Amino acid sequence: MIAIVDDEADTVQLFEDVLTTNGYNVAGFTNPLLALEHIKENQKEIDLIFCDYKMPYQV
Repeated sequence: MIAIVDDEADTVQLFEDVLTTNGYNVAGFTNPLLALEHIKENQKEIDLIFCDYKMPYQV
């Protein structure tokens, strides 16, 4: 599985569309806290993470 984490929903959707079209299993997130929770819970299934390095803090 590939995790996509970015605060721009359009960017997440673009990555998801391209990667799923090419047969990859993708989980996309715009909320970094939800992404971190998902990655921790599924760490054995995550093969690659594309992450925006500067995201706003969300509660």
